[in-house]
Amino acid sequence: MDEGPLGTAKQYDLRPTNADLAPPKGAQGRGNAWVRGQDGKIVGLFDYPGGLPGVFAQNVTDLELEDMTIRRPEPLPAGWNPAITVIW
Repeated sequence: MDEGPLGTAKQYDLRPTNADLAPPKGAQGRGNAWVRGQDGKIVGLFDYPGGLPGVFAQNVTDLELEDMTIRRPEPLPAGWNPAITVIW
């Protein structure tokens, strides 16, 4: 995968780690950002409707996507959305 023009991160993963899900008592910052509800699911984290797209945006206005390349595996893994972009 080619780096962007700034040579910075190629991808960003927002999923919580095990340390995020079981923080030590009194943890601050990211360590206490993930809270499980009574149903056992993480509060505020939801499944992508229709599966994982290349780009997902919800409640965004005036979104502009320029000079962007999205590479996805072929065939798509189970749970991935066939649509490259999903904008609600």
